[in-house]
Amino acid sequence: MNVRGLSNSAIKTVNADTLVSIQPSSGYTIGSGARQIPSYGTAVSQYANIQELTVEELRLIEGLNIQGTKKTIYTHFLLRAASRPNQTGGDLITFNEQKWLVVKILEQWNEWTKALIVQQVS
Repeated sequence: MNVRGLSNSAIKTVNADTLVSIQPSSGYTIGSGARQIPSYGTAVSQYANIQELTVEELRLIEGLNIQGTKKTIYTHFLLRAASRPNQTGGDLITFNEQKWLVVKILEQWNEWTKALIVQQVS
């Protein structure tokens, strides 16, 4: 049963899906001064539902010291946040000409992900 699809059909009546570009993190290269430069795989376009954070989600991330504009994203793509064992950063999401970084996975199932994203400064 596609629970995400069922709930999304009801949600879209008040909050339409947005076409996003998802670039999966592929690790990093080392630049001058031993600085890590993130690298990303081929972009995938698909529709996702972007929402503001709930009070409970704000409490959940309260102690993580994540600053900037934050939102949640629901997508059928299995997103990834930073992973030290895999040596990858978070996936990069682009929509409305703005870049957002996946910083925390809030829920993940076989066919969908709910993640915390933070707007990136160009």
